[in-house]
Amino acid sequence: MISESISVMRKIFQGLRADEDFYNRLSNRWTVILLIVFSLFINMKQYAGSPIICWVPKHFTSSWKKYTNQMCFIEPMYHVPFQERIPDPDLPTPHFTYYIWIPLVLLVQAAMFYVPRAIWRLMCGSAGVNVRSIVLIMEKEENMNNDKRKGNVDLVTRYLERFLMRSRKYKLDCKGYVRRILVGYWCFCVGRAKGNYLFFLFLWCKVLYVLNIIGQMFLLNAFLSTDFHSFGTEIMADIMQWRDWTETMRFPRVILCNLKIRVLGGNIHRHTLQCALPVNYFNERIYLFIWFWFLFLTVATIMGFFVWLSMVFTRERQHFIVNSLKIKGLIKSGYKPHREDIREFVEDYLRMDGAFLLKLMARNTSDIAVADVVCKLFKRFQNRKYNNNLDNDGEGIPMTENEAPGRPNGTYPKLPEHQD
Repeated sequence: MISESISVMRKIFQGLRADEDFYNRLSNRWTVILLIVFSLFINMKQYAGSPIICWVPKHFTSSWKKYTNQMCFIEPMYHVPFQERIPDPDLPTPHFTYYIWIPLVLLVQAAMFYVPRAIWRLMCGSAGVNVRSIVLIMEKEENMNNDKRKGNVDLVTRYLERFLMRSRKYKLDCKGYVRRILVGYWCFCVGRAKGNYLFFLFLWCKVLYVLNIIGQMFLLNAFLSTDFHSFGTEIMADIMQWRDWTETMRFPRVILCNLKIRVLGGNIHRHTLQCALPVNYFNERIYLFIWFWFLFLTVATIMGFFVWLSMVFTRERQHFIVNSLKIKGLIKSGYKPHREDIREFVEDYLRMDGAFLLKLMARNTSDIAVADVVCKLFKRFQNRKYNNNLDNDGEGIPMTENEAPGRPNGTYPKLPEHQD
């Protein structure tokens, strides 16, 4: 029973992680889960417990106490430090009611963290490739079987090759050119026909994650009516100076409530009540955690951005491809692919999107599984270049010097078999 549950959970998490990297999953999965859990917890504290307890006059009956607690919870409240006098109720006083909306705001924050993922999924699908399906094929347990594993590798290889060939044939119509002019000049350097659409879309989604965090900081500044962006630094300053940080003015636990009660005869009795707001204890801890979590997310996402940005350089892509060829033994003593072959394979055949997809697959499966696909693609590339034949898997075929320029003795070398 336990093993079956673990197997089911493993398949679920594999499906969730299929088409992005660890840095993105921190935002669109773990942050979303955290915010939803926080929202449910606060919601439970507000409606399943006692979110507010007011100190009422002695002559209030139990029904009056219940009424007072409910009215003060939904009415605007204000905070006055104990060393200050309570102001006149008729004077303008800054009130707050944000604690009622915190569960909803947390859900909105969770949805905002999922938006970049939705954009990636939508735009990635429009490019004509389904990264998630490819990764799931490579992750299947049937891959342990040699025959099915080779079949899956061949299937993925042909799928990727069709995508790479189709992107070369992609052309813009008049509307497409007008749209590019309106969007900006940089679009002329990025696109499916350029072979870098998916790569720059992936980087742009990372930028959206960072912008989302910054935007949520401003959102919380307005929502909490405080400088939330400095919340964590103030807490750290209090800790370093040995000051009490456990209670801040941002989330007061003792508040004042002005209540008007109409009695028989039309008289209105006004009461200023002191109330305890226990839920603010949890709100303070939750938002303090959120502040530090946002800081961690920002650093991690920026780090992930520069990790992937390195693939702009051809040398980095070549290094990744050469390592994959070494894993399967295509680069070893006795046979070394021509440097020009490696360069053309990376720059002209795979281009930026092809190398990006292979590396993204490696991040979500394993280097060995992706090495099989790289080797298969490399053999098909050489067959296309030297033999103009996609059905042959790389067997040595005698050729003339003109047909195989740069090859010693005018022959195309026999590539070693996969070392499965």
